[in-house]
Amino acid sequence: MKIIHSVLGKANPERMNGVNKVAHNLATTQTNLGYDVTVWGITHSLEENYPIRNYKTTLFQAIPSKINIHESIRNAIAKLSKDTVFHIHGSFIKEFAHIAKLLTKYNIPYVYTSHGSLGPIAMQQNAFIKKYYFFFIEKYILQNAKMVHLLGKSEVENVKRLMPKTNNTVMIPNGQDLSQIPTVSIDKSQRKNPIFGFLGRLDKNHKGLDLLLDGFAGYMKNGGTGTLELVGNGEDMDFLKNQAARLNISSRLTFHGAKFGDEKFEYLANFDIFVHTSRMEGFPTAVLEAAALGLPCLCSEATNANDYLREWNAGYCYKENKSENITHQLQLAERDFNDKSISRKGRNARKMIESAFTWEVISEALINVYKK
Repeated sequence: MKIIHSVLGKANPERMNGVNKVAHNLATTQTNLGYDVTVWGITHSLEENYPIRNYKTTLFQAIPSKINIHESIRNAIAKLSKDTVFHIHGSFIKEFAHIAKLLTKYNIPYVYTSHGSLGPIAMQQNAFIKKYYFFFIEKYILQNAKMVHLLGKSEVENVKRLMPKTNNTVMIPNGQDLSQIPTVSIDKSQRKNPIFGFLGRLDKNHKGLDLLLDGFAGYMKNGGTGTLELVGNGEDMDFLKNQAARLNISSRLTFHGAKFGDEKFEYLANFDIFVHTSRMEGFPTAVLEAAALGLPCLCSEATNANDYLREWNAGYCYKENKSENITHQLQLAERDFNDKSISRKGRNARKMIESAFTWEVISEALINVYKK
């Protein structure tokens, strides 16, 4: 069996592109497991400016108009052997619609991963355009895929709503490479008040940061003693600072800006509880990184992490994404911080990653999908 992962880009793990990072990790791990793996990258630049990797990479020229795909891709698909499994990464990408039709024409089986783009909230952004595109273009890709790989329960439910007769879906989350998590030792034994923290892009709507600030204001009003730290940059930085001033929480809210590499993990490890109140996600890498560091996570249902957090008793979960629900979970976390039981949730979070989220586990699950 030959495996091809197809992405827009070059599967460069050093870029701020989650889909490319996932494709890179899958290709790396599946190669280590002994499989013949290639990544096809559709890109405007054919320069091989990415780190050394253990899998083959083939770059194809992107066509700006997107009306068609480059002839080199057509020729390459026509030459694929029948033992190939093709894995498409990404939704609402015109190039992949052309590729899906060619794969169907040549009877090459393919798996399709949406990476969170088919969740209910994600589909509401530019709703009319997405609805039109889905029913006239994207739906064809899903219907002809041998398997539609979805990251979380909200996506599975929404795809069933969009395509009631579909029976070709499988739910497998993203993974976490534990070798990429540095050892960070921080003495928190004398800390009197909990530090809640978020790390990621400062996008108030996508990441639900407006809800987080409202929820934190309610937590302070109810006597909460903790502080909140936001690590990251984004276009909503000023909006969030103004919201914090309006809510009178600025004295206990710190904006650290974007951090990278080991410095990022030092900030992350300094939190007592990682908070992710997103309105829409596939499966956020930041939650996996925080859990790998032994942090309990406070998450909205939209992160698709809550079923795992509940199973492993590794955090704080709420269903309806409202500020009062966030307030309540912050209060529960402070209670556990004060009676020292929060450390148990942190250890459970690490065990959760080690057992359910290694790239070996995720890759093997997808290999089983390919073999079908």
